[in-house]
Amino acid sequence: MRTSVTSVGWVYVVIVLDWHTKKVVGHYAGLQARAWHWLAALNNAVNRQFPEGASGAALNLMSDNG
Repeated sequence: MRTSVTSVGWVYVVIVLDWHTKKVVGHYAGLQARAWHWLAALNNAVNRQFPEGASGAALNLMSDNG
């Protein structure tokens, strides 16, 4: 998602959502949206939700490219 902030310009927001609970589990907001920003948000979300590892947790990755 991209939104304009008058004093800054464009701000990019990456949100990682738990599709089942609709809970935001990871995010990134900044002036750029590079691939590593998306990966950082996803990595943060997975590490917070599965501190013991996601193996065998039936984890699915989906994107709407909003």
